[in-house]
Amino acid sequence: MSEHAKPEAATAQYAPTEIGADLSKLPANEQQALAKLVQAGWIMDALFLRQAWAGNEGLLLNLLTDRSPLGQARTRDFLLNKGPWDRLEHNTPFLAAVPPKPEGANFYPAGATKTDLEAWLTSLSEADRTRANGFFTTIRRSTSVKGKTGFEVVPYSVEYQVELARAAELFSKAAKLTAQPPRVGESRDNDGEALEKRKDDAIEVVEFRQHIFDEHAQPILAYFRQEAPERFCIVNGEQPINDVYADTLSVLGLKKDD
Repeated sequence: MSEHAKPEAATAQYAPTEIGADLSKLPANEQQALAKLVQAGWIMDALFLRQAWAGNEGLLLNLLTDRSPLGQARTRDFLLNKGPWDRLEHNTPFLAAVPPKPEGANFYPAGATKTDLEAWLTSLSEADRTRANGFFTTIRRSTSVKGKTGFEVVPYSVEYQVELARAAELFSKAAKLTAQPPRVGESRDNDGEALEKRKDDAIEVVEFRQHIFDEHAQPILAYFRQEAPERFCIVNGEQPINDVYADTLSVLGLKKDD
């Protein structure tokens, strides 16, 4: 596959947008904590490159050595697409001598076929198959004591342990830079006024509400769940209120103007 004749034309498909925020209202310690989070984000960004394709990191290092206008344009395209494939052109390679974009990214061994992987998954116990199909694992080649090549499950905590350890250290430093909310009777950080405690903000009130729910609401839920499942619907109440409202109307078969 030939390279883009005009990398500038490919880059022009994107509309650069500057995203910022006014951090002046944040206290100095929180600005420092935010800087640590940004640094952790850089680690995750580089980690994504490796997850997308095993050859990304080496290719990027090679691209960075070319400081010509064309070389810099190629590097810019690479960073925009997080790899050598144009995401707006159905993952067509825009650099020479790169393979087609791997369907399994770098979560599976290079060259492993779907048939081989499915046969291996079938041979696993139910527990191991669940681990292999998890969202936070990779599959790698392994060699048994008899020299037979197969596959093994490698959790993210092992596969990316160096990067995750560095990110965790930054998260820990960010946490230590932030202050806990002041206790009742102390002053608020932003305006210096004394805190006030609501009368219903007490463990006894929460426990009483939980008791009422368990005694009165749970039996009703259990009844409809078992006896009338077609009338039992669940709405996620932890989402924004407008989404809760829309989902409630949906399960009731109503429209907003009804």
